[in-house]
Amino acid sequence: MRFVGQLCLLATFVGTGYTAFASVVGWSVGSRRLLQSSIWAGALSFLATTVSTFVLCRALITKDFHFEYVAQYVSQHLGWQYSLSALWVGQAGSLLLWTWFSLALAIVLRCQTLRTRWPLSEPAYGMLMGFCFFLAMVMIFAADPMARNLAPTLDGAGLSPVLQHPVMLIHPPVVFFGYASSAVPAAIAFTALAAGKLDATWTELARPWSLLSWGILGAGILLGARWAYTELGWGGYWGWDPVENGSLVPWLLATATLHSHMTWRRGGQQKKLAVALPIATFAMCNFSTFLTRSGIFSSLHAFSQSPIGWLFLVWMIGIASAAGVLIIVRRESLRRHPSPAILWSRESMILANTVAFIALAVAICLGTMAPTLTDAIVGRKVVIGPQFYNQMLIPTGLLIMLTTGLAPLLRWGAPPNAAQRKMLTHVACTAVASACIAYFGSGRQVLWSVVCGLFTLGVGSIVANWCVDAIYMAHNPWQALRLLVGRQRRQTGGFVAHVGFFCLALGITASALGTSRVDQNLKMGESIPWGDSTLSLREMNQYETPDKLIAEARLVLSGHSQRERIMRPSQHYHKHRREWTTEVDVLSTIQEDYYAVLHGGEVNDQVRLTLVHSPLVSLIWLGGLIMGIGGIIAGWPSRQVRRSGARGSSDQLAAETPVPTIRRKAA
Repeated sequence: MRFVGQLCLLATFVGTGYTAFASVVGWSVGSRRLLQSSIWAGALSFLATTVSTFVLCRALITKDFHFEYVAQYVSQHLGWQYSLSALWVGQAGSLLLWTWFSLALAIVLRCQTLRTRWPLSEPAYGMLMGFCFFLAMVMIFAADPMARNLAPTLDGAGLSPVLQHPVMLIHPPVVFFGYASSAVPAAIAFTALAAGKLDATWTELARPWSLLSWGILGAGILLGARWAYTELGWGGYWGWDPVENGSLVPWLLATATLHSHMTWRRGGQQKKLAVALPIATFAMCNFSTFLTRSGIFSSLHAFSQSPIGWLFLVWMIGIASAAGVLIIVRRESLRRHPSPAILWSRESMILANTVAFIALAVAICLGTMAPTLTDAIVGRKVVIGPQFYNQMLIPTGLLIMLTTGLAPLLRWGAPPNAAQRKMLTHVACTAVASACIAYFGSGRQVLWSVVCGLFTLGVGSIVANWCVDAIYMAHNPWQALRLLVGRQRRQTGGFVAHVGFFCLALGITASALGTSRVDQNLKMGESIPWGDSTLSLREMNQYETPDKLIAEARLVLSGHSQRERIMRPSQHYHKHRREWTTEVDVLSTIQEDYYAVLHGGEVNDQVRLTLVHSPLVSLIWLGGLIMGIGGIIAGWPSRQVRRSGARGSSDQLAAETPVPTIRRKAA
């Protein structure tokens, strides 16, 4: 089976290289035969990669230690689900999975453009296949997932205990699918830029792919945060780790991409940003891969030191340089439509919002690369700590919240009318009242009060916009809701995603400002106050499983008019890996989280615990869920689009985008 996998991997290498060549050259010279052959070659490449992936998955599940990759990440005691998850834990396996995702999406794009008859579908398909060729080349020459184990054994090294967590069964594949999906809008933008076909048609074709990439990358980030929160035992969900930063930057740029594409379709604005941002998002996905594989950073998330990371860095620099040159060459075609500069318009708010996202991404990149850059320039590493990122996040985050909150009650290309100014006044007064209540209710915390005010402004403006549109459309609220989702699906989905963003921001702020942590030694039967509750140590248990030794504390949390709740933090000793891991226990409610960490026993029958009490952490996960629902609503194709496919002119595209009701009334 290993030979079959290697043969199919070689077929992928040859097939993707030919597909990339035949697609671009066939489109250039107008050869129908070359274009037809590129479709078949791409399909055969996908089939070959599927077989290679199946071979490696089978070897992992059956624990075939003749594969070097299996011996590195699987052991006899490892369950089948975690044996399968080893596919995306290691360097070679994750590249194979990434290649499979990329090939699948390239074929989906080709089928989609065959239906819509976009004239640049062949070169875009060829560019995606060129990236798959690059991935296949890296696997064949630097990270072979089918490599033979030169010294077969009866058992392997096994999977790291911290990766044996349910979230890790889905988090890495989601991230790699996000990376793969980011290549599609980048290919569409790059080919439109190279061919000079810079009307709004390409943005309409790229939009669902950009939305998909944004949603998947965001889901991957939140899943990773959830894993860190429940597995690593330090009580937080984001530590500004270099690899964490590397995954956050593409999502920030993907968010800016969606906003810039909307302004191009609506009024021909932000054209240079709209074409540069999807390419930059894909480039930063490759930069994230460089961070995890180059070995220049020490991180729990990173792979071992390898020259593979530098190949991705060279690839990223090549893409960015080529795109920069093309933007300069096409600068006349990318001039924005002449229109008066209006500060209080939706375009202005979206522009400020986009710039804030870009500034945040740039600052995170500079902070992440600071140790490497300073070491190369002055010969001394300057390490940037979390305090830098937190201080940088505050002004940009508040600007993002402010512009996101104001935009729904503003018009495109015009200042607010009298009705809008009245609604803005009401919403702003409510926001100020909310900020004052939060200020005095929280012990005069300025940042918390400002965030509460902006939360009220954002959610209030969205609700006001919905109410006005609902009144205009129908008197029945359920009928109005159906019409909003049906006729203004994009706008409604975007507003739902904004509500999720405000919940996320509120949860991050509350947990950052209100978290309390205490290290405590407890005796058996002793009780201490914890938050609004009381914590008691009832017993300590020690027991053994076939592969682990477990020491577990049984804690009882009780409070006023609340039933007793049990917490069981523990320490696990993994026999095969000879490692101790900390298994935390978290009790979550809408209002607060109780987080207990067991460190070990002390003298006099005491146990040492770390107790963390955090408010409103649940809003982070709830906000992410709401954002995902909003993305699905916004990306779901309407009946008209499903029947007719992508539009062919910017006028048609602008006509399809719903106009806010209050603008129609003003007209």
